[in-house]
Amino acid sequence: MKYIYDIVLNFQEILYDFFEWNQNDEIMHIKKIPIIEINSKDFNKAINNNVKIGKKLFNLIKEKTEIYGKKEKLSTILLKNNTNVIALKINTLGITTHISSLNVEDELDISELKFKKNTNFIYKTVSKRKKINTTRLEYKNHLSVEKIMNSLKIKEDEEKIKYIYLEYFGKKEKNTSKALLDLKNKIKYENFNKELQIFFKLTTNKI
Repeated sequence: MKYIYDIVLNFQEILYDFFEWNQNDEIMHIKKIPIIEINSKDFNKAINNNVKIGKKLFNLIKEKTEIYGKKEKLSTILLKNNTNVIALKINTLGITTHISSLNVEDELDISELKFKKNTNFIYKTVSKRKKINTTRLEYKNHLSVEKIMNSLKIKEDEEKIKYIYLEYFGKKEKNTSKALLDLKNKIKYENFNKELQIFFKLTTNKI
């Protein structure tokens, strides 16, 4: 098993580019971590899905990752193809649960290294990994708006619901129940209305 030394990682359920890491994230200074090189097809599968890796590979990487300043050892692995590198965190069942990008310098250094393609990367797809199509901040704001929408009550928040409906759809709706249902059904991530975010900033402190 080959290893990489002295890198930083930021394991999350969603893959964030290095420039979107937050100072409140649990950034890990890795002392030592296993690495394998695989083909691009399998690399993309590992990025887009949570996968269960084969027992042979799992036993090779189990608790082999060391962290500076901690006694705890993790089951993680670096995967690289011809040009890119990612890190995966793996639970006791051999299923990938979290993923991390690398900072630009580390990724460039590692991508230049050449390894024999590993044939032990045998896996089964468990579930699709959640992906976002915008910035991390916009995604966080969207979740906040969804949370607020789900907290609205038909009777107590009748005027607010009708106002939000007007802002979002550009028309009035007299039926409060229908207005709230339409909003919950239509407020999706890919067509998030920034006017709603501005509205909630003016009326709450939740975003």
